[in-house]
Amino acid sequence: AEVLGKAYPEDQMIYSWKKLMQNHPHDSICGCSVDEVNEEMKKHTSFKIGGCADILVIAQKVDEIKHVLKIAKEFNVPLTIIGNGTNILVKDNGIRGIVLKIDLQNIKIQKEKQDVEMQVCYDKVAEEEEVYNYKNVIVDVGAGVKLALLAQKLLKEEIEGFEFASGIPGTIGGAIRMNAGAHRRRI
Repeated sequence: AEVLGKAYPEDQMIYSWKKLMQNHPHDSICGCSVDEVNEEMKKHTSFKIGGCADILVIAQKVDEIKHVLKIAKEFNVPLTIIGNGTNILVKDNGIRGIVLKIDLQNIKIQKEKQDVEMQVCYDKVAEEEEVYNYKNVIVDVGAGVKLALLAQKLLKEEIEGFEFASGIPGTIGGAIRMNAGAHRRRI
């Protein structure tokens, strides 16, 4: 598990915090709603432990993520990015700055049928030409989609190869970041 709760000089934090709050109202960070101030992180982790985040923003759109990144950089406010909160431990003293919880939930599946001509040799003498249908499948998934949900969706669509991930807690974004895997297979 990754332990969150970085040390940050208190005087620099207070300065950055005051500057941020002066320029942006309490309930908005550059157009993104601030879900909670002093939010208990135990509500957002699978281990149900940890202190408070100074600011928690739950981003459901890519533009919201971009805005929060811009604000954190502009005002030099520490930024911690999390997914579903699995495989992290938050210290009792919490997380200073902004915690950005990625909650992009889009799942888009494109299936394309394509006719491909192949020559198949049935024996050494005769060759036949047959047409086979192959499916090209493109799956576009938001970083906040839970692995179990994605595995179920792909199974319903009769798309193979992701079954191993059905028992892994967490989101696709976290799984990619941490190279999650099970049953000798990895993301």
